Amino acid sequence: MIPILLIGGLAAYFYTPFFSRWYVGELLAGLGLGTLVVLGAYFVQRGGYSWEALVVALPPGFLTANLLLLNEFPDLEADRKVGRRNLVMALGTKKARWLYAALVAATYLCIILGVAFRLMPLPALVGLLTLPVAFKAVQGALKHHDDIPRLIPALGANVMTILGTDMLLTVGYVLATLLGL
Repeated sequence: MIPILLIGGLAAYFYTPFFSRWYVGELLAGLGLGTLVVLGAYFVQRGGYSWEALVVALPPGFLTANLLLLNEFPDLEADRKVGRRNLVMALGTKKARWLYAALVAATYLCIILGVAFRLMPLPALVGLLTLPVAFKAVQGALKHHDDIPRLIPALGANVMTILGTDMLLTVGYVLATLLGL
């Protein structure tokens, strides 16, 4: 647990004064509030790490990074005024929208490949049920990246995608346990 606690603690402590100003805020948010949480929970329950734990920890990390990434679109000027530097500033909204779409795709690809390679149980596929909402979020980001009022529904769909996918992955693992898979 010590590596997880150290990385998570350092990420949290130094996020605002440093990391949010060095173009790594999205990465550290995804790592600290997504991937490390799952790895830590796995370690507490199993007493170690595994490839399975890493594969299942990636989607929450991607989704959490995406929460921050898409929410930076409307906050671009405000962030710039207070000295933050993020990937939306570095890439511009036109390119950052593609990064957002790629992270959504990576989320679902992890689930599919995780099940295909038997690193995740078959019921984890219930996490794919959020695909229609994710599609709405991606479609909104791709079309309205530069029109904040029209981007707002995509922001809501993004939050629903994150919460729904994380919850459904948990449900998938509970079902796998109950079914002895």
